[in-house]
Parts: sequence; structure tokens; C-alpha cells
Amino acid sequence: MLWNEKIPRGSFQDENGKNINLKVILGEYYGVKAQEPLKNSWAIDPKHHVGIALVEMEPGAIFKLNAVSKTLNRFVFFYDGTSTISVEDYKMQERFIADLAGDEEIVITNGDKKAKILILEGEPINEPVFAYGPFVMSSEKELQEAFNDYRRTQFGGWPWGEKESDLVNPKDSGRFASYNFDKEIDRP
Repeated sequence: MLWNEKIPRGSFQDENGKNINLKVILGEYYGVKAQEPLKNSWAIDPKHHVGIALVEMEPGAIFKLNAVSKTLNRFVFFYDGTSTISVEDYKMQERFIADLAGDEEIVITNGDKKAKILILEGEPINEPVFAYGPFVMSSEKELQEAFNDYRRTQFGGWPWGEKESDLVNPKDSGRFASYNFDKEIDRP
């Protein structure tokens, strides 16, 4: 769980003095290092080169992605802007995604309006992928088991408001996360 205010951020200027703002969810970019990944996640191993970052670029800004490895999967999604960005020599419009080489330095140059991009990268897990609806598993059998679990429990069996005793927090209780599962906890 990531609280917005805890996501590491950085601001810097490119070689031409143009401003770039970063939010680093996983990995490290321009010296801004993400929080430690969960201990059982693929991202915990630095050899997996998992990186997720939100980058906001002022007009004309240049952002560079370093070469990492030949096997790295790397995507850049241009999700907010009214102009274009250039990924090397290729122009991209808003809502387009680029599949990029992981073993090359990639230069992203913004056009004449503010732009926001999402960077997703990491080494492949090398597992088969079976997906249907909201379920993504590693085999057809696991996919069927997920559907059976859902039919039996509706994602864990919580009846979502069928009883008056269901846990519902007052609007003014503030934000919290609990890992006490079924234990009484004090609320601020």
C-alpha cells in the first residue's frame, strides 16, 4: 500500500535547464529511490531491475533512461499532455505507449506543452500467463481455481454490508491500514 505523501519525489533540471518532476514507485531514477519493495515481490531482487515512475516534463525537457539489460522489458506510456513527445526519433501522441529496448539509452524529449509519462520496466518473470476477466494466473488450472474461489467466497466472503455489524468507518475517522485481521484495534 502506498500513501501518496510517502512516494519518493524529486525535481531537477535537464541539461538545458528545463524542469522535470519525478514520483518513483519502484526502482531508482536520477537518484530518487523508491521505498523498499515488499519482501516477497519480484521487485525485491535488484537483478530484476523493476522500475515504475511518473515523470512530469515541462515543454522542451529531455529525460534519459539508462541502458540496463538486453532482456529488460521497458515501456513508456504518454498519459497526459496536449502536444507530442519524442522517443528518440519517433513522435508519440497522448495515450500512446512505446515498447523500448532495455539495453539502450533512451532519450525522451517533450514537445511544446507540459507532458506526463509513466515508465514501466523490469526483467521478465518467464512464467506462462493465463488471463480472463480480473484474474491473471500461471496456468489454466490456477485460473479455474481462482474462478471457483470467487464463486465460493466473492473475493474473501465479506458480505459487503449485509449485516449491521460489518466494519464501516466513519467519514471523519481518518485514513488507516490494519494488518490485525479479525482482532479488535483502537481507532484514532
